[in-house]
Amino acid sequence: MRAYRIPLRIVLYREGVDWIAHCLELDLVGHGRSKGAASIKLGEAIEAQLLFCIENRDKSRLFHPAPAEFYEMFASGKDVATFELQLSEHLHGLMVEGVTAREYVKELQEAVQA
Repeated sequence: MRAYRIPLRIVLYREGVDWIAHCLELDLVGHGRSKGAASIKLGEAIEAQLLFCIENRDKSRLFHPAPAEFYEMFASGKDVATFELQLSEHLHGLMVEGVTAREYVKELQEAVQA
């Protein structure tokens, strides 16, 4: 598999008491009681998907975009000052760079639309 540089966009939002971190380019999610916990779970899911692609030399599963509603949430969200995505160094040939995260707050968006 040839080398790829992958920029990722993440939208963070609440669902009940949990935080969801949703990667738009891969349509993968992580969840937890905090943003940090959700980002850790998302990192694990992304790493598993990328390792699968590497080990199976299957780049067809590398990108699977999220549904449009999550892109809208990202576009109307506010920038997150710091967001850390933990990935191991076993991702030979793939470099994740340029992670951009935004937080979507449903109540604020409903107030704007009213």
